[in-house]
Amino acid sequence: MGCQASREEIPFNKRYLDKWLEITRTLQALKPRSKDLYQLHSQIQSSVEQELLTYKELESKKDKTFKKIIQLMEENENLSSYVNALKLKSNDSTEIASEEFDELSLEFNNTAREKLYYESGEEEIILYNALTISTYKINQHLLKSFSNWKFFSAKFPRLQKNEESAVVIVKKLKEFEEQSLLDINELIKKAKQKEQKNAKPLDLVYTFKFLEKLMDDKFGEDQKFIAEGKMPRDLSEFLIEKTFARYDTEDLGYKFLNQLVSALHNLYKMSQVYGILFCRLLNLYHEKPIPYRLAIYITQARVYFQQLKQLKPADETPGSPLKGFLEDSYGGESLLSDVIELVELLFKEDHICGAKILEKCRPSNIEEGEYFLYIICNKFYSANIDIDDWVENLEFGDTVHYSTFIKKLKKIDAFVDEEMIIKILDGVFTNNTIKKSDLCDLLDTEKYIDGYTNPRYFINKASFVNAIISVYDEIWIDKGAKIYTGFKSREDKNGLISERAFIEACFELELSIPRYEIENLYREAAAEDGITGDVAYSQVVKRLQYGAFNVFKMPDFENFANDTKERKTMMGDIRPSLSSISLSLSRLTV
Repeated sequence: MGCQASREEIPFNKRYLDKWLEITRTLQALKPRSKDLYQLHSQIQSSVEQELLTYKELESKKDKTFKKIIQLMEENENLSSYVNALKLKSNDSTEIASEEFDELSLEFNNTAREKLYYESGEEEIILYNALTISTYKINQHLLKSFSNWKFFSAKFPRLQKNEESAVVIVKKLKEFEEQSLLDINELIKKAKQKEQKNAKPLDLVYTFKFLEKLMDDKFGEDQKFIAEGKMPRDLSEFLIEKTFARYDTEDLGYKFLNQLVSALHNLYKMSQVYGILFCRLLNLYHEKPIPYRLAIYITQARVYFQQLKQLKPADETPGSPLKGFLEDSYGGESLLSDVIELVELLFKEDHICGAKILEKCRPSNIEEGEYFLYIICNKFYSANIDIDDWVENLEFGDTVHYSTFIKKLKKIDAFVDEEMIIKILDGVFTNNTIKKSDLCDLLDTEKYIDGYTNPRYFINKASFVNAIISVYDEIWIDKGAKIYTGFKSREDKNGLISERAFIEACFELELSIPRYEIENLYREAAAEDGITGDVAYSQVVKRLQYGAFNVFKMPDFENFANDTKERKTMMGDIRPSLSSISLSLSRLTV
């Protein structure tokens, strides 16, 4: 076997080391802007750098083993001649490099190679071969990874362009659906049947009390319908039925609807946050009405929040009626710590989504650093983790490296995005390290003091529900674009999708629709030769109703409130104080 052929099969240390160093430099020079491509880029670069370290360690072991093999060969009279021959062929007549040994030893006959294996020391030669195979496998792994990255980076601009176009299309389709919800609103139609232009709007205090009771009743009916395998009614239909069942005469029912619609219109014009939320739920006035499935979800999530409201300690200080009205006008309040635990429960299947919701729940009067560090500290508290022990076990010595802290913090499972952690800890670590004593001080759960009584640390229901809606919309646009692109990419040359391609697309897109329903969706819309990607998308959207995401589903809440209440009683109602966290941050970043 010649040297040229062997170069394709056997790794040579310096040549591969130089190649991977060059690839690392290439990756550093090609920082992509796209988030998806950037993540892939980071994974490959991290892999290259880590594998290079492993490669160098293996090469060091291999060189030491190789020198021992050469020494054994020189001491063996049957093998010393081969060593001399290798030295003559090598670049250095006094020393042989391991890569030259790999290449040149192939030129000797099999008998010589067998002698080399069995007479130079079996243990060393086996180790040497294992190290050679390991470095070769690393090389193959990196080649494949970098090849995938190059392929994706070349293909991504077109994929990105297609998806960007899909985002625009999906947004327009969503706007069309939203306008349809406004146009066909049954509540407006019903009120206009006997419109009373001079009808006095309902009192605002009564309006909020009525709407809260309405949502409680709606939740009860939804639970009953779901248990019976029925689809719940939308809120407008439920409101109309309840109104006319409540009054003795039809005229009184129409009068009440006109008064309620007028009151909601006033709240909308006042930009009152909780009033606008009800307008959206009832598909009134606001340009972003809430679709059916999301409205069902919110009806349930709202009840979960109601449970937390009951756990908030009573405010024993005397207050004016205005104070009570202001709280009611935002749906009531709950402790920030309880809201964190509720979000962790609701979105335990999707922590990224949960982290986004908590981010949007942040009160405007709390700084980002305080808020997100509070979430992290609350996780330590609720998991009953001793901070001193946790920090001490991170690393040996008196300091902790940033990478170790981040790696261990991920296992705690706090609902905080990693980018946000990097942001809030900027300046806390010096040269990527922090003293353990400072880290303990930063995360000290003993400083959980006045978060139970200070209104600054409360979250109102309107903020909580609006955060869910906002994240829901973001997810739907992103998922909708992928669904649209997924179907369009499966169109044949005639612009049509076969039933098989449609079914495959639905499963690959993880739409959570049973196969028999997928088949029915296709058959409902299919022409003789197939359907277009646009029709396929419309069929799926019709089924999903802008909302059949696995992440937006209700977990078992039966024991949540009781467990929370019991834990608070046992722990003495202690919760993290944002003021103490803020003080720790400011002291460490000075």
